[in-house]
Amino acid sequence: QSGPTAIDLDGNILGEDIHTQIASVLDIARESMAAADGHFRNIVRARLFVVGRENLSPADEAISRAFEGQNIAVTVIPVSRLARPTQLVEIELEAVDEDISPRFPLEWFDSEWVPDGQCAGVRVGNAIVLSGGTSVASSVKAEAKQSLTSIISLIEQGGGSARDLVSLRIFVTDIGDTANALDA
Repeated sequence: QSGPTAIDLDGNILGEDIHTQIASVLDIARESMAAADGHFRNIVRARLFVVGRENLSPADEAISRAFEGQNIAVTVIPVSRLARPTQLVEIELEAVDEDISPRFPLEWFDSEWVPDGQCAGVRVGNAIVLSGGTSVASSVKAEAKQSLTSIISLIEQGGGSARDLVSLRIFVTDIGDTANALDA
């Protein structure tokens, strides 16, 4: 699912709060996945782009409730705004083609990587899907190094190695120090 938002066919925003908009996005996603013979039980990753710091925790709670009992990697990313001023959330969903591969969660208990020791990722068949994490360090270089160490640890926990890494995104908040991170 490539980033549905809470908008109906007439272009109206569905809901004024984060919970209602998330429920609406998930209903839209369910319908479009069903049209492609997909199932919500096949989802392995959710990426939420959320407007407003006050909506981050409620968004995480709402998506966790929606997928309770299902091992998925969840990343909640704060953004300054979406296409329309009253939109609060956009959700990307990734699913496996069939629900035949066993899954098991990968746990990382470093509080600087994943808050509250929540699931940091999931292994599905031969694939390892990681959720987003954060690092707190004195420089972008140190944050990048800490993040990579955490990522490699999770990959190894899932039975892989650093050489198996296919795609990686690192977001930095201080772009003035980005050049120093490249030396890491």
